[in-house]
Amino acid sequence: MATSITGTGITIDGVEQVADSKVIQINIARNSTRQEISTNPSAGNPTIIWNAHSFSRLLSTSLIRVEAHLKGYDDWSYPFYGTFVELVRPNGTTIKSFIGSTYQHHSWTNGARGGDNGQVNWWVKKAFTPAAIGTATGSGFVIRYGYQAVNGGGNRPFRLWNFNNADDNRAYQQVSNSTMYEYAPN
Repeated sequence: MATSITGTGITIDGVEQVADSKVIQINIARNSTRQEISTNPSAGNPTIIWNAHSFSRLLSTSLIRVEAHLKGYDDWSYPFYGTFVELVRPNGTTIKSFIGSTYQHHSWTNGARGGDNGQVNWWVKKAFTPAAIGTATGSGFVIRYGYQAVNGGGNRPFRLWNFNNADDNRAYQQVSNSTMYEYAPN
């Protein structure tokens, strides 16, 4: 096997090894404010609970990836599956994705619509591609989280966001986290 190393890369058996994309920006957001979240007023009307990231996109060809864990309490609509992550462009247009956003109720009694006070974990893992985002760069980009129903109203994934010992005297203050990565192409 012939291997050569140069100042610009590695070649193994005549095949140049190409670097993967690289992270050029990381933005971390945390929210520890205990609050009751509202129900959807009606079908098709989104409820935004967190504008987690306001950032400047550095490259017109970059991919934006987000990972989040939102902490809820007092389960409500399940299954509902109406949670989403949304990227807002500087011109105000949005890319909303229900794919990559899900939640799960953890209950310990047989209750319904908040009757069992179980913890709810909402996880997000989503990549917004350069083709979807477009070529805009600079300030004015926002990542936000919300929920909406296809039909019917009164939906929400949980009643309380970032619960604490006011809800369960054994609990510490809960914190929701979101991390945004901007990747430059190789």
